[in-house]
Amino acid sequence: MPVKQSEGAERIRYYIYGIIREHHEESVRIPSSYDLAERFGTTRRVAQYELERLIESGLLIGKHRVGTFTNPNSEFFWHASNGEPQPFVGVTYGSGDYFTYSYTASLSIAAIYRQLAESGCTLHDLRLLRKTPETIFEEIAPLHLDALVWAVKNNDDTLNLSLLRRLIDAKIPVVTFGQLFPGEVSGVAPSCGDAFRKLAMICRKENRMRILIQYPQSTFLPDMDKYFPEKEFELKQITRGPLPENFNTAEELLKSGFRPGLWICEDGFIPAVERLCSQYGMDPRRECRIVSLYAYRPAHEFNGYSIHPDFERMAENAAELIQRHLSAEKYTPETIRVEGSLIEWINGKRKKGG
Repeated sequence: MPVKQSEGAERIRYYIYGIIREHHEESVRIPSSYDLAERFGTTRRVAQYELERLIESGLLIGKHRVGTFTNPNSEFFWHASNGEPQPFVGVTYGSGDYFTYSYTASLSIAAIYRQLAESGCTLHDLRLLRKTPETIFEEIAPLHLDALVWAVKNNDDTLNLSLLRRLIDAKIPVVTFGQLFPGEVSGVAPSCGDAFRKLAMICRKENRMRILIQYPQSTFLPDMDKYFPEKEFELKQITRGPLPENFNTAEELLKSGFRPGLWICEDGFIPAVERLCSQYGMDPRRECRIVSLYAYRPAHEFNGYSIHPDFERMAENAAELIQRHLSAEKYTPETIRVEGSLIEWINGKRKKGG
């Protein structure tokens, strides 16, 4: 099946990058534009254009009537020949189609990129164009990555364990970021248990026994009955989507007389939740405290709490796992959970000492 020209061009380009990395100590011949076009299901014109771009950038050398070869004098080869350790680490967020309004997601991906860069890695931002495990493997394997970090966008983005195992078998150490496969694949994930326990203690102390939790189905939450047991709390959870339906359900609850003492929602929901509270005569400072799930963006005079994963520490652990795998003879899975924090906000500012 033919692919889009832009997709075919990108796959050809990264395939050649993989050849360069695999043969970084010598000059080798690159397949012809005809062979590349046939291999990646695109036109010869697209393949020729990519070869010309790489020749112009200095990574390849074109020899008339002979062929195209990798350039041993390019900047890439110079770094390799001088022994500079720059592990080539691929990073993909979700399925590779990174687009989100989530403040939490932005913090997460920024932390992992920063930590890997500071640990001396060369990063390849993966945009996975094919979506099946088979085609994703075919896109990643030729890149000759030294390691791969797979960050999970949301709970719908469940990773395919067999795909991860296959990548590991292909000598690509994998570290997941946000989802764990204990004993199978190395990974780092947040744990917000302490934050939820503290939140439950505050509710008991302030007699807030009605809890409303509102979030899209794509958001992962632990078993909330564990922290707000039915024998003590009246717990309502709204997970329906799309968002208009989600908020319609919340409003129907308020119309029926349900008055939450604590309203847990995503960061982006806060303004709408505050409007609903005001509409139904609930003061967010006193009667109904609002809790932002998984980080809060200080954008207005918010009074409430945020449950904030320690993304920096998570990213440090992920970078450390990468380094351990690169120096080890055998891939040995390790999984790490990092505790988050419960932060109180007053007039949009973090409470001192909180």
